[in-house]
Amino acid sequence: EVENHRIAAETHRTARLTAAVEDLRSQLESVRASLTKTEVALREATYRVNAHAVRTDAAEAEVSGIKIDLEEARADAASARADLAAARKEVSTHSERANTAEADAEASAEDAAASRA
Repeated sequence: EVENHRIAAETHRTARLTAAVEDLRSQLESVRASLTKTEVALREATYRVNAHAVRTDAAEAEVSGIKIDLEEARADAASARADLAAARKEVSTHSERANTAEADAEASAEDAAASRA
């Protein structure tokens, strides 16, 4: 009977250990599945971050190009303003010369008219 009791206790202990091992295996499989899901999510997140970085780089390159175009447009506008100022000065100079020539012509005409009189 002592032997039967020992065998029963050993059987019970073995059953508990077997159940504990099965429980640990189940937990391990659950953790592995969770890890796999986490790895997939991490890969997807990495892909999205990399895609966003590529879009950001492209946008920064576009902004840089726009800044260059803006600087060129500003330089062109400054040059055009300088050309316009020079043209206005030239028009003013020609206008003054024309007025002077007109006044000289009128004076000459008056002198000619006076000398004929």
